[in-house]
Amino acid sequence: MSLQYKNEAALQRACVKFATGAGWLVYKFDSSTTVGVPDLILMRDGDIIFIEMKHPNGLGVLSKKQCAEIVKIRRAGTTVHVIHDYEVFKRVTT
Repeated sequence: MSLQYKNEAALQRACVKFATGAGWLVYKFDSSTTVGVPDLILMRDGDIIFIEMKHPNGLGVLSKKQCAEIVKIRRAGTTVHVIHDYEVFKRVTT
């Protein structure tokens, strides 16, 4: 059963806590120069994952800039996940 979170910030806090406990190095990416870059960068054992968090009600949508950045990151050979759900986050980080 998936845990329910009232907003994106609460979901993100829970995901960061889980990831750090699972041995991931987690950075919150906040760029004033590059709009659309995913929210989190996770690194562990040579793996790098970008995570774009969206509202847990499933209604959060990617902006055009976010879509464009995700395409660029994936073309560079790096994994990107868009996360609305804690259980999905746990699956992609284990």
